[in-house]
Amino acid sequence: MTCPACERNNPADARFCIYCSAQLTAPETVVQDVPTPAVGATTRLPEASVPAYTMPAPAPMPAPAVPHTAGHIRHFPHLNQASGAFFLIGLGVLFLTNSFWPGILVLIGVTAFLSEAGKGRANNALMPLVFFIGLAFLFGTGMIWPGILILLGIMALLGSKRGSCS
Repeated sequence: MTCPACERNNPADARFCIYCSAQLTAPETVVQDVPTPAVGATTRLPEASVPAYTMPAPAPMPAPAVPHTAGHIRHFPHLNQASGAFFLIGLGVLFLTNSFWPGILVLIGVTAFLSEAGKGRANNALMPLVFFIGLAFLFGTGMIWPGILILLGIMALLGSKRGSCS
């Protein structure tokens, strides 16, 4: 069905244009009066008593809220772009030196640090760096069980310090 306002094609059963929301005029259809079995008493309403519904005009979209930032946040897009290259190079070095585990944890931590620092979020950058380097240390030394508690405590301290500074 073609819209009379914008002259674009719409689905055949559309009552309103999907592009400009103008009301579409339905083609004249022949309604066959087919008796249907009724359950209970029914009353057929005359066509004039059926209320017509018109779709209201869409409300204008509000302007997106701009977050307020205290101070100037510096972005370093070259660090953000370099983090992907650093990850690929580091991955190659890990395979060449046959030190994949736990070196991949250090590589993930440093890559996450570079990515967050490149976006200007230095406070967020420290958390993955400490976490992944801490995990690499724990797996490398074999002190998983007592060390994981210490690492989680350090992460909690860093999280509480980060929350109180902002």
